[in-house]
Amino acid sequence: METPDQNPIPRLGRLDEYLDWHAARRPTEAAAEENVCGVDWASLRTLVDATAAALQECRIQSGQRVAFMGPPGLSYWITFLACQRAGGVWVGLNPQYTARELTHVLTDSKPALVLAAGASAAISDPANLQSACQSLGLGPVQLGDSIDEIADRIGITSTVPRSADSVARSLGESGVALVVYTSGSTGAPKGALITQTGLIENGWWLARRLGLNPHRTLANLPVNHIGCVGDVCSTALISGGALVFMPKFDPRAAVEVIRDRQVEWIPQVPAQFQLMVDRGGLGAEDLGQVRCITWGGAPMPRGLIKKLSGWVPDLFNSYGLTECSGTIALTQPGDGLDVLADTVGAPVAPGLVAVTDEAGRPCAQDECGEIRIRGKHLFHGYLDNPSATRQTLTEDGWLRTGDLGAMDGHGNLRLLGRTHEMFKSGGYNVYPREIESVIEDLPEVSLCAVVSVPDDLWQEVGVAVVQADPSRVSPQDIETHCRQFLARYKVPKRFVVRNELPLLPVGKVDKSRLTDEVQKIDDAT
Repeated sequence: METPDQNPIPRLGRLDEYLDWHAARRPTEAAAEENVCGVDWASLRTLVDATAAALQECRIQSGQRVAFMGPPGLSYWITFLACQRAGGVWVGLNPQYTARELTHVLTDSKPALVLAAGASAAISDPANLQSACQSLGLGPVQLGDSIDEIADRIGITSTVPRSADSVARSLGESGVALVVYTSGSTGAPKGALITQTGLIENGWWLARRLGLNPHRTLANLPVNHIGCVGDVCSTALISGGALVFMPKFDPRAAVEVIRDRQVEWIPQVPAQFQLMVDRGGLGAEDLGQVRCITWGGAPMPRGLIKKLSGWVPDLFNSYGLTECSGTIALTQPGDGLDVLADTVGAPVAPGLVAVTDEAGRPCAQDECGEIRIRGKHLFHGYLDNPSATRQTLTEDGWLRTGDLGAMDGHGNLRLLGRTHEMFKSGGYNVYPREIESVIEDLPEVSLCAVVSVPDDLWQEVGVAVVQADPSRVSPQDIETHCRQFLARYKVPKRFVVRNELPLLPVGKVDKSRLTDEVQKIDDAT
């Protein structure tokens, strides 16, 4: 396997320079493809140059924002790179957004131009974008689905492209590349300002740690998510890999794409892997060419890890945040089941991660504390929100993640939950992730979420909501299992078994919704 050390990739100053780098060295190799349509590196550079020039003719100036709605595909990738080339700042819009959600993001980001991909099943309701734009006096530019349609609708001709020299490249002082809106689980979504340097650091280190250079990557995550723009697409761009786009995740179609398009790296959230196995028929015969798979955003059940480890050479659990431009911790090749299931590995770069107490002092080995991050990965702050920025970035340059964790003796980070998820029961600190891990050890359980509810005696108690077949495991079975491995105060006071748990768009359990549902049941009784 070729590694970055054998074929070193430099740290360049901006993302679009990697387009030039690879177009000069591998012009006829595949750079991206969607369905039967694909482009090599030389053609991709030509299209990006022409589109960037067209954006500047639309008077997109340095630092101005360009919003895009559409699925992961060639239209997204070409216009994203063109925006970087032209000095603009990218804002991805989730195709599943309602009109209200779109209005918030567009009002907050104030884009100078709104682009929309052609009709796609991945867009839940195209009228939502039109409605939100009209309310703000904007008009979206509708792009087609093919490369020529993209070029024509934005006002360029792909057969007579402008050269790179016709694009006046510039970046603002902050070097901001895109705005990514947080999920909003603790309030209205905030726009995180992600820099060119942050994306390059993330992609460079991730490619190095994964040992994939070049590679063919499945790209089907939402374009408004840092996992798509950062971890997947920027890493492929920097390392010279080819992106294999899927406009919408479908378990069976994903398995076919992985097999037929010779995908080598599969980055997904655990729920997607579970669906590909359960509903898509994923098996060892579909993964013969796959070098590695990675997951993040949520823990993966042990049973699924065991199954996948028998089919794929290398599995990687990862941990990252929007505000850190993507992945900041990753397991190592060859790590065993306990490391993959119970930790998110070691920091991808030296000195990147610390676990501290409330005063910012380093915690001892295996001691729980808040995870803090520093380094070139960090974002530039929240758009027009200095108060939220001050709450997140300390004066000495650390980012407070709000995540609780502990560092073990091997330098691996163990996640214990969110600071706002920790609760006190009878005076004891209770960390939901510890309980969830124990419950997910049961072979019948595919997923678990522990939330807290008020209690007259103990102040707060835990409720475990378990995703499993109710005919195969009962609440009593789960409680008995917990009492074998957890102190009494940690054992949830109630267990609920359900066929499915509600998920956020990024694949994480929607604990806010679960808490509301559990609380309503308690109030009714």
